[in-house]
Amino acid sequence: MGREENLMARIKRDWGQLITAECKLSSVPEAFIAALIANESGGKLDSRRFEPHVYNAFQAVLMGNRPTYNGLNQSQLLVALTDSKGKINDAKLRLISSSIGLTQIMGFHVLRDNKEPEKLLEPKFNLRSCLKLLACFHEWYGLDLRNEFSDMFKVWNTGSLSLKKKTFDPGYINLGLLRINLYRGLSKDAPLG
Repeated sequence: MGREENLMARIKRDWGQLITAECKLSSVPEAFIAALIANESGGKLDSRRFEPHVYNAFQAVLMGNRPTYNGLNQSQLLVALTDSKGKINDAKLRLISSSIGLTQIMGFHVLRDNKEPEKLLEPKFNLRSCLKLLACFHEWYGLDLRNEFSDMFKVWNTGSLSLKKKTFDPGYINLGLLRINLYRGLSKDAPLG
């Protein structure tokens, strides 16, 4: 088996049962979620990636230099980030400015549901949050979550379908499509990497 096949076999071994259970109530295919996990974290639950541009945008909102960022205004951020001494908790600001967990969901996404970003390190919560976000993409962009995988990967990675927005890794979408096919090819009886 090659590197990609081994990765997808490992994701199936480690996360396949959870993926199956969580996708039962969704139109999103299991293979897409498995490929998304491979693309975003390589199946590593504790993956985190700090995004300085997000941090800077939230700082601008907090300082009153910008009205909102990703739907969060100054008062919402102050409630979420102010510690017991009345100071902004910079560690938490960094956390909401980071992508977290199996599917690398930005920490700020869970603030809307009054959840702590660290909860994204819980596999079940991460996948449920992922499916919820994909349902939003269906609503916002009219994506068919059963088969518009290229567009789903683009929106997941860039936050937009705009042709002006490019994925950081130019091979991100094609690699995701390859990984979907590899995951689909793993039979239940095949040895899992």
